Amino acid sequence: MKKNKKFYSFNDFVIANTTRPWFIFNDISTDFINLNHNDLIENINDLIEEKNDNLIEESPLDLLNFNIDDIELIFDNYINKELSEENQQKIQKISTYDKLEFLEKELSKNTKLQEKFNKEDLYKNINYLFKMFNNYELLNTGLDLVSKQGIDYLIQTYKNNYKFKEEEIIFISDKQTIETKIKETQEAFKKSYKLIINPCLEYKGCISKPIFIDIQNGIFGNLNYSSKTKRKNLLKAYFDYKIISQYLEIKSIKILRPLYQNNKNVRKGILKFELSEYSSFSKGGVDSNSLKNIQAESEINAKLVSDPNFNYSNTKTKKNNVTIIEHVLNDLTSAQYDFNEKRVLIEKTKLSKYTCSFDEFLYLIKNQDNIDINWKLTKDDFINNFDNVGFNILINKNYPQYPFGAKKFFKLISNELIKEPGDDLKTQKAIEFFTNNLISINESIIQTEEYKVISDTKSKIAWFDFEGVSLPVPLVDYLRPWNQTISQTSIIKTQNNEIYETSNYVYDPLELGLNTYKKIIDDLYDNEIDYYIVYNQNYEKPRLEEIKFRLGIYLDNNKITKNEFENYANKIDFIVKRIVDLEKLFYSSKNFGWPMVSDRIINIGYIRDSYSIKKLEYFVTQNHIYKYLKHKITPYSELEVKNGASALSIATTRALNVIKDNEWAKKVEALKIYCHNDVMAMLMVADLVKFLMKNSKEYFDNFKKYNI
Repeated sequence: MKKNKKFYSFNDFVIANTTRPWFIFNDISTDFINLNHNDLIENINDLIEEKNDNLIEESPLDLLNFNIDDIELIFDNYINKELSEENQQKIQKISTYDKLEFLEKELSKNTKLQEKFNKEDLYKNINYLFKMFNNYELLNTGLDLVSKQGIDYLIQTYKNNYKFKEEEIIFISDKQTIETKIKETQEAFKKSYKLIINPCLEYKGCISKPIFIDIQNGIFGNLNYSSKTKRKNLLKAYFDYKIISQYLEIKSIKILRPLYQNNKNVRKGILKFELSEYSSFSKGGVDSNSLKNIQAESEINAKLVSDPNFNYSNTKTKKNNVTIIEHVLNDLTSAQYDFNEKRVLIEKTKLSKYTCSFDEFLYLIKNQDNIDINWKLTKDDFINNFDNVGFNILINKNYPQYPFGAKKFFKLISNELIKEPGDDLKTQKAIEFFTNNLISINESIIQTEEYKVISDTKSKIAWFDFEGVSLPVPLVDYLRPWNQTISQTSIIKTQNNEIYETSNYVYDPLELGLNTYKKIIDDLYDNEIDYYIVYNQNYEKPRLEEIKFRLGIYLDNNKITKNEFENYANKIDFIVKRIVDLEKLFYSSKNFGWPMVSDRIINIGYIRDSYSIKKLEYFVTQNHIYKYLKHKITPYSELEVKNGASALSIATTRALNVIKDNEWAKKVEALKIYCHNDVMAMLMVADLVKFLMKNSKEYFDNFKKYNI
């Protein structure tokens, strides 16, 4: 089905620079609407389950952007025609967010409308809409905390540095349609305004929505919600320039971004901003590991935008960057991005063939009826220039028999790992392993600490899991924006695989602080425990070490005594030294390339190169192995809180004070049940390992056979 879009946004331009342009102009079927939504949520949930802070910071922003387009599309194709004429007129005049709120209220009081929406196709779309509404509401509320402070900084900067008067600045409200925003922006150009906040301009059906346009000085800028910049910032600057330059001669382009601050300088809810004429041009931005040994905030901030003028402490730091406007005027070639390259046989490039200049984009819009879709996967589908929103759909179309799998697995079965002689045999053997749902175990498992600990019948073990909470602004003193801190923990204590104690704690995000940190450590510490078991220590260990670090700041500020600090520091050290990570038995030691079977201690073909605990639970459930295991989980579908994304959403909504006290008290119980289930899953996985070892000879032989 054609989308019949009125306007084309930067999100559409990103699609043109990442995957088949067909996805810009065509609606997916109702089946794929559900698939697309579920995959988006699952992708976010996987990041949360993996507890990857850097990815969590960026992915919700992209999710929000693409959901806005999805929501508008569903209203146009499914919802509007079912509304009364009066309501159709109302809904055309309000923003995306207000449309969802309006529809929710209408459905609650209009039984006839409810009956209309009970039709199967409509029901699917309404369900999808309200799931999107929850994400949109949560993310938009959090991001508003950034944009309001950013806009305040922007206005004060122009008043102080450029002497702009209040009456020379105009704000275009988001609470209206795109058409109205365009009209108000164009009128602002005609009047005596010098600075437009939140403008919207259109050229040949494409719309630009920067955070500001400085008419007097020929400057526009975009708001970045984190301190980190990357190539995508330059792509947006390029897209916006092509539209805004039709109205104004552009002399400079800037990024309005929150400044990086050392933890000791961070204060709850407060951001500091800067306007920068530079941006990093690497795909993912500056690697956080490269910042670890830098103390000065000024140097870190310079690296985050790749400022070539800074006198860096490391003389090897590259200074080959140019201003954003120069990148744009160079068509991003200076940013190692080339719209004209169109990789065909060039193997060295890291770009896919899906690159699209603005002129090519206009050509696609004009000739959209002639664009065909070819569902066959190619090498380019595995190269992610920016955000490949069509990847999951392409995978489902090509391999409907596999509801999930690691990207490397799909590279394997599509023959995209064959690069040199001999790879075809590796491919054949690996495909044989996965398609036959085989299991392999490395004999070295017997010597691993993880296997020895779960087989230990005498030691006391505490199994535990943390759930986190974060905001785009500092959630508490000494905690940087987006960084997670602990919002709940569940602990199960065992000896000889028998549970003798369970505890579930939820820490109110509205009251986080010094006393919370003390309680978290007191709740977890037990001097009788020999081992603490987790699944993915890369989350739990850093959270504990960060608490120790922040307690040190409290000590420096005389908020705790030296004895208190040493007491809690010793408890943290006690716990950290005893952590054993079950994930090490399933984790791939090689993220790229070969081997595919023997790259981990235990490889379960059924979960297709995945190793998350949720996929192991899936394997146990689908194959009815749970009946052989001592410890079992409650199916997540039966829980009120079904996944880590939902738990994070609830905690974040509480942190934003959207969930009030009475409702929070009810949510706490649901959160405890969910987190307890996650810890039970660890015990179940340990039981699974011991169950598999009963048939170890076959699995040892598989490891040898497929270790090519």
